[in-house]
Amino acid sequence: MMSQVPPGWYPDPDGKPCNRYWDGANWTLETHPLDYQHSFNEMSQKISTGWKLGIGLAFVLGILVLAFISSDPSLWEY
Repeated sequence: MMSQVPPGWYPDPDGKPCNRYWDGANWTLETHPLDYQHSFNEMSQKISTGWKLGIGLAFVLGILVLAFISSDPSLWEY
C-alpha cells in the first residue's frame, strides 16, 4: 500500500530552485522561492504570539479595572 503525501509545499520535482505546491494528487503550477514557506511560518508565528500577548494583557487589564471599581463603592454614588 502506498502512503499518501499530504498537500503542501515541497521542493520542485523538476529540480528547479523553488517550492511547488502538491495538492495531494498532482503538482500544481504554483511555485514560490525556496525560503517562501519558511518566511510565511515565521510571520504567522509572530502574529500568533502577538495575539496571545494582546489577549493576555487585555484580560489582566480587565481584571484590574473590575477590582478597582468594585473596591470603592463611592464611585457608583452620584
